[in-house]
Amino acid sequence: MQILQFVPDYKLNLLSPDLLDEQDFDKFRTGLGAAMQFLKHQHDDNMDWIQNNQRMQAIDRNTADFIQTTTGTDLHLKDDDEVINMCRAWENSMKQAEARGEARGEARGEARGEARGEARGEAKGEARLSRLISHLLSLGKTDEILLATKNDVLRNQLYEKYSIV
Repeated sequence: MQILQFVPDYKLNLLSPDLLDEQDFDKFRTGLGAAMQFLKHQHDDNMDWIQNNQRMQAIDRNTADFIQTTTGTDLHLKDDDEVINMCRAWENSMKQAEARGEARGEARGEARGEARGEARGEAKGEARLSRLISHLLSLGKTDEILLATKNDVLRNQLYEKYSIV
């Protein structure tokens, strides 16, 4: 345990935002209060706490950068912004997140719809070809079956000729 002689022994105070009461955040004289309050509420379902919060109306750029970094929240800050209205930044972030979610949902829906449509179209096409082959077999035109499977134009002419829908 010789290493302990090189380690300074001093008191370290840790703050947990989750354990602080709302009025405790007002005791901070720097942006740390706003950052801690944001950390405490970042996963709340309801973000009403930020709407009427004077501190969040104008925070300095360093605090906003700290919040972005620690929470992973993209606030879409402009490079020249020195004072940030966190209410507006949070709203913009939520709108962008909703738009991304909607776009992903639409893309997934389109992909599923296309896959279903392709499957249905393929099934209908196979059924139609099956009806044509059955009809040609009943007429004894087996030579036309091979031609119809290899030639789209002839196949479509046969569909029309025999009214196969």
